[in-house]
Amino acid sequence: MELTDDERTVLLIAAEGQSMMSIARWEKPIDSLVARGLMERGDKWNNWITPAGRAAIKQAEDEPYRQMLEAGLNLRNQQEQARASVEQAAMHLMYAAKASALATGDTPEVAAQSWSPKILERAIELLKG
Repeated sequence: MELTDDERTVLLIAAEGQSMMSIARWEKPIDSLVARGLMERGDKWNNWITPAGRAAIKQAEDEPYRQMLEAGLNLRNQQEQARASVEQAAMHLMYAAKASALATGDTPEVAAQSWSPKILERAIELLKG
């Protein structure tokens, strides 16, 4: 649930047990929170947080940590994908080196050294589109 900065402030104050008055700067955020069931209205002068409001503020407070964890997970997944791709590329280079060695009489190691710059050049071409 998205909260504006003012709505978050109102809920944080209300979560400390304070009754909020729906006047001046706080009128629109409180009216919005009441309409969404995050605050309850006794009258214009007495508005208090609901259990749903407490859950919303908890979620808003937890959001930066959730985003950090998600970013870390995405990074780990990208690193794993990169490692798997490198392993696959190494296997294909090995196959190419073995086939090339049979055709040229070079050792597979020499063939792999020979193919490596060509593979890098082609990969850069593919990256550039």
